Amino acid sequence: AILYVPASATSSSQLAILLHGNGDTDSNFLATSGLQPLADADGTVLIVPQGIPRDVTVTLGGQTQTIPGVDWDAYNTAASGNIDLPFLDQLRAQVVSTGQVDPSHVFVFGYSQGGYLSFLYGMVTSTALSCSAVLAASSPFGGGAGDPLISGAARKIPVILQIGTLDSAYSAAEQTESTLMADGFPTELEAIAGAGHVPIPGDVSVPWAYCEGMSL
Repeated sequence: AILYVPASATSSSQLAILLHGNGDTDSNFLATSGLQPLADADGTVLIVPQGIPRDVTVTLGGQTQTIPGVDWDAYNTAASGNIDLPFLDQLRAQVVSTGQVDPSHVFVFGYSQGGYLSFLYGMVTSTALSCSAVLAASSPFGGGAGDPLISGAARKIPVILQIGTLDSAYSAAEQTESTLMADGFPTELEAIAGAGHVPIPGDVSVPWAYCEGMSL
């Protein structure tokens, strides 16, 4: 993982965990996502981990399926073999333990497959994260009524979804927003008219500003 500390950082800086999409790298996502200038402007410390491409097997509702060639496991719990959740937890805990970031302002920001993991990590780590930004993605389980991630969250973590209206996951993002709002989660959906999945839809400063305004 890349740890990026801007020159403007202070001991009360917020911390953001940035999750790239499939086939990308930590360094390229930091360089091309438009998030580094935002961090420079407000002193946000960044953790940018590198995903590991692999096939992921998930069992839900008694049915098992394999999700091929993904960089992040956005489907399983740590107890059922997800290696990414404890990895993110260790990175977050290691930086927070330095006392040089504000533990009440730690958020996750993901795009595409990283967006699905951002949603999962936000739900299962809701008591330690201030916000989850989910770009070009939704709940990995579709976000409908009874979504296990939403119903299982220990805290109503704020969530912002930003997605193009031509993205194949757009309807799932709408369902995710609807279920989150019905369950009392602070939620926004930024629908980018005419945008597809690539490149990152819309202005990344919008979900960034939303999460900046949230705290534990």
